[in-house]
Amino acid sequence: MSNPLATVPSFPEERRLKDADNWHAFKSHVINAIRAKTLQGYLEGTISQPPIVPNLVITSTTTATPYSSMAPSYDEWLQREGWVAGVLYQNIIDPDAHSISPDQPAATMWTDLKTKFDVTSQIYQDVAMKRLESLKLDEEADFEDHLHKLSKFRVAANAVGCNVQQGKTALAEVTRGLTEFWVFKNRDKVVANVDPSALAATT
Repeated sequence: MSNPLATVPSFPEERRLKDADNWHAFKSHVINAIRAKTLQGYLEGTISQPPIVPNLVITSTTTATPYSSMAPSYDEWLQREGWVAGVLYQNIIDPDAHSISPDQPAATMWTDLKTKFDVTSQIYQDVAMKRLESLKLDEEADFEDHLHKLSKFRVAANAVGCNVQQGKTALAEVTRGLTEFWVFKNRDKVVANVDPSALAATT
């Protein structure tokens, strides 16, 4: 039977950790990969290394523990810990730049990365949201171009971890900076690009 932990997944280039710009994408991909194997305990450091049992003989009838087991054998722990550490280390573009070494426990790598990037990521999110919220449409400008910019800024905000509504945008975003007369005159365009629930909330 093949070993599910024989190979470490290689993330797409845009999800391999480079810096704070793609930390959220990397973090989400790591969590998803680890959860798929139920190995969160190794990432979080809640499954401790068991003692080495001298002269332990493993046979074909030896029952393996589940990946999520809090009491794996030493060999099981070594393989699972190594796999999780490999997922992290091998998907960082330049580990040395982030003070990550291959001999660190997986939980140490993860804690160090979160300490370094979670705060920075929040700053990036704040900047992205302020950029999105500051976008206003001049009444002489093209409405379709405005919607394109809104979509572009929304994608950029979500890329750094914001949870901005997808699809049709909110009424406040589309009409920000516009007079009621302009909105009324162009109501067909506005309605076509606004979340219906947002319109209902204004009636």
